[in-house]
Amino acid sequence: PEAFEVLQAYGILVADYQVVKGKGDLQKAMEKLGKPIALKVVSSEILHKTDVGGVMLNLMDYSQAEKAYEKIISLNQGKAAGVLVQKMIPDGKEVILGAKRDSSFGPVVLFGLGGIYVEVLKETSLRVVPINRFEAEEMISETKGSDIFKGLRGERPLDTEALVESLLRLSQLVADFPEIEGIDINPMIVTEKRAVAVDARILLAKA
Repeated sequence: PEAFEVLQAYGILVADYQVVKGKGDLQKAMEKLGKPIALKVVSSEILHKTDVGGVMLNLMDYSQAEKAYEKIISLNQGKAAGVLVQKMIPDGKEVILGAKRDSSFGPVVLFGLGGIYVEVLKETSLRVVPINRFEAEEMISETKGSDIFKGLRGERPLDTEALVESLLRLSQLVADFPEIEGIDINPMIVTEKRAVAVDARILLAKA
């Protein structure tokens, strides 16, 4: 949740979410956010949530969500700090945005196709921070499979301008804070009208 707050402070759109710490708040969160929802473990002990079963997707009713909540909260020997309830984003393509501090070049930003594409293509694009609009556009266009954003086989074109804006804001964020060692926005969902972060983490350098 802290990573989401930082991204939002820099104008990067985040899927609506709420952190709950009890079943009583779970139903209220579902009513507020709408369906379907995802549930994700919140814990300082768990870095890769999916690997430990800490992510449940496309939950449509409260009974489903309640069972998922019980499973997630039981992870990490009861040390979970809560459960993040998040609105699912339909009908988009997954991409990966990232930033890291390279020992030779300093901060760099990364872009890649996500979901099934990242496993097949195994390709990302990198640029040294700070980047300008042209470089952000170039990062997107030079990746294999970038034509999917233009709308293939009758699909509508996706909002690449929102994606460019997100890359520019990510570049500014990592440039502003040297204590940030790395940022992963994985995935960001790009639709016809927006680009929305649905999972994120920020790693800080050791003091």
